[in-house]
Amino acid sequence: MNPINKILQFNLVNLSLVVSMGSFASKGLAQNTHTIPDTYITVMNYNIKGLDGLFGGNKKENIKRIMSEIEKKFQNGTAPDVLLFQEAFSGDANKLIKTINTPDLYPYRVKGPDSSGKLYNSGLVALSRFPILSNDVVEFKDQCSSWDCNADKGAQLVTIKADHWPEPIRILNTHLQATNDFDDIRKSQILILKSFYEKFESTKINTIFAGDFNTKPSRPSYDFFKQTFIGLKNVGEFCATNAACSIHPSINNDLLYVQSKDHQFFSCSANSAITPIGFVRNFSVEVDNLELSDHKAYQVQYKIDWNKKGCKP
Repeated sequence: MNPINKILQFNLVNLSLVVSMGSFASKGLAQNTHTIPDTYITVMNYNIKGLDGLFGGNKKENIKRIMSEIEKKFQNGTAPDVLLFQEAFSGDANKLIKTINTPDLYPYRVKGPDSSGKLYNSGLVALSRFPILSNDVVEFKDQCSSWDCNADKGAQLVTIKADHWPEPIRILNTHLQATNDFDDIRKSQILILKSFYEKFESTKINTIFAGDFNTKPSRPSYDFFKQTFIGLKNVGEFCATNAACSIHPSINNDLLYVQSKDHQFFSCSANSAITPIGFVRNFSVEVDNLELSDHKAYQVQYKIDWNKKGCKP
């Protein structure tokens, strides 16, 4: 063979190898594109009416039934990952909460504020299946009226993170001033929440606000809350207008958010997106012919998409 032809043939073979290797490499890169699996987390807030009997609170037997129902949920795989209690004031309520604060159920437990010397603590307790990295608290102090001034009401902000999550999530648990007559007090408490939260909100991670807000869309304090925390979306309102969120058939429109005083609100991280995908108001039926509380629990399942940056506007 002519030496020139040999050289040409050799170069053509090399070129073919380079092209095929490049194609293989590009396919390999496509196959190895790193995607992080979605995370699913369920959060439930519940005012358990855990007052002493002197103040018309829940009987010990009722609190015990609530804890028993939560244990049953673990057995059938429907228990929430994070539990947020309000009105866990009484000694009996706190003792019974400890019965589910176990390594097999909820190994992590933190309380809300309790440093004012008032008759009762805040009544706020957060339990989690996932490690709690921090628990920051704020008191409403003298921004209260009537019976509420006996309790150290306020809020707790817990940060939780499982090992496989790229970043933590933040959950606020609160209980605002009771009764219809004190809307201005609730507005003052909302301003305290805003001042407290300002030092955290510059770090944009997935966030949930939950609890007994003692307000609803028909009250000025609700609008004031929405105007103060512009980035937060009401879960009930979101699920009412988004087919991606499944609403339990037992929930009527009033319990979604229109007449509800219990709520969850959410906002997204700059680096991922949290979205409600399931909503139920549970603990709403009598157990042993007894109403468990004067509130229904508020339970939401969220999906966190770690590969999507932020919520849709």
